[in-house]
Amino acid sequence: MGINHPWPETDLQYLKDNWIKLPTIAIANHVGRTKNAVIGRAHRLGLPNLKQIQDRPAIPKPARPGVPVQRRNPFQAHKYREPLENAPTGNFRATEPASAPATLLQLNKNTCRYPLGEELKPAVLFCGSRPLPGFPYCAKCCRLAYQPPRPR
Repeated sequence: MGINHPWPETDLQYLKDNWIKLPTIAIANHVGRTKNAVIGRAHRLGLPNLKQIQDRPAIPKPARPGVPVQRRNPFQAHKYREPLENAPTGNFRATEPASAPATLLQLNKNTCRYPLGEELKPAVLFCGSRPLPGFPYCAKCCRLAYQPPRPR
């Protein structure tokens, strides 16, 4: 068990007054304790169970900016790939980009992020081509990165 630090009377009164009004984490931040310490003290004081209280304010979740991105299952990338003649296969890094290579600072959501170079060395350049919708890689690099499932 941890060290038992006594609660000052002012903190106990704040807990009792705001147990139903405020979220537990707000009380914990105000009294300088952890959320679990506040919950444990409230339980020992006999305060009502928060799950049984219906009119308790919920903690608002921040809105996520931007448009939601449609993601595809990477294990099904072989279904979405574009037909490529002489496309390389295997588990290795591409050595030639489809377009001009990009540095780490040039990467954005509209560039392929597949690393170029040797497998055990850190990537300095990235493919830089236009990625497939819902994937971080272009069609050529998707074929390298995502292998189709093997038949059982």
